[in-house]
Amino acid sequence: LRPYAGGKREAPMKEAFHEAALDVISKVAFSLDFDKEWSSRRLGLKYIADTKLSHLTLISFKGVMRSFTFPIKRLFTLIHPQEAGMYHEAILAMRRIGQDCIEKRIKAVTSGEEVPNDILTQM
Repeated sequence: LRPYAGGKREAPMKEAFHEAALDVISKVAFSLDFDKEWSSRRLGLKYIADTKLSHLTLISFKGVMRSFTFPIKRLFTLIHPQEAGMYHEAILAMRRIGQDCIEKRIKAVTSGEEVPNDILTQM
């Protein structure tokens, strides 16, 4: 929000609150920092360039909302293939990121490393 502080431009508060909420949840519940971006090539993304977790969750939530307003999925994917692909990619990328975090934690626990006592360790 710093670039918007001195000017007369409106700040995108919805996105700022979204990022702040995800940041708090990831640090408190999982002791993880999701500010970094994952490689779009590693995640296998074709339609999405910004791979920050907050952006991916926003896209996937939009996809869920779109599915409520356009209930016939097959017809939607035929009419809007790129948009449907973007929603699908965001969900798959979030799954890959979650899987990567869980595998790293399992590896740390099995190798006897010091791990934080959080929800991720308890799972």
